[in-house]
Order: sequence, then C-alpha cells, then structure tokens
Amino acid sequence: MTTTSRWRARCADDGEFQLTSRYWTGALQFDLGPETVTLELRDGLLVDPPDPSADDGIQSMRGAVVIQAPDDVWDRILAEIPPPQYNDIIAAQKFGLRIRGDSETFWQYYPAIRRAVEILRDVRLEAAV
Repeated sequence: MTTTSRWRARCADDGEFQLTSRYWTGALQFDLGPETVTLELRDGLLVDPPDPSADDGIQSMRGAVVIQAPDDVWDRILAEIPPPQYNDIIAAQKFGLRIRGDSETFWQYYPAIRRAVEILRDVRLEAAV
C-alpha cells in the first residue's frame, strides 16, 4: 500500500479529521519532493479515488490547498518529534514551506490540514519501521 493510500485511509477513519473537514469541497495536496499526496473532498467526504486530471491544475481548483516545502523541511515536519518551529506549518513557512491555492479555504480548514499533517507523520513513521 502506498503512502497516499495509507494516508487517505487514515484520514477517512480519523474522527478529528472528519470533524474538522466537514463541509469542505476541494482538495488538499502535499508536495513532498519526489512524492505528492492528495485528498479530494466533497462536502467533507473523501472522493475515492481522487480525480487524476485535477492534479495538474489543483492550485486553481476552488477550495484547494497545496503545501510545498523543500525535502529537508518536510523531513523535520514529519519527524517523530519535530524540532521547534517545525511542529506547525505556519511557523515552517520561514524555512521555505509555501502554502498555495485558496487562502480562505486554508484558514477555514486549518485544523483539518494540521490534523492531516499529523496523520501523514504517523503514516511515514509506521512505514519506516
């Protein structure tokens, strides 16, 4: 099972993510260097599978948020215990993390995005064991 499919499954089963992403129609994409993981949502429910044609233009999609960062920044964000200022994507912006797409959606669904990062951290740590 790929990182994307494990991450999607964990987000779909996570009560906190479901609660904080309710009513979200759009997408969340993390560009992790060599890997990109994407969730597409309709009214807070994950679309399975996400529309592959949307990947190229996801930044222009209404309700879409794309988060990009250099590999070393993602390594620190997704560490078991992130170093100071890497524990949150807001603070990590000063190290090169970029937030693209619909800024209103980002702030409206920030708790869901933050939870998605935490879930991705768990998925990556489990894969490393």
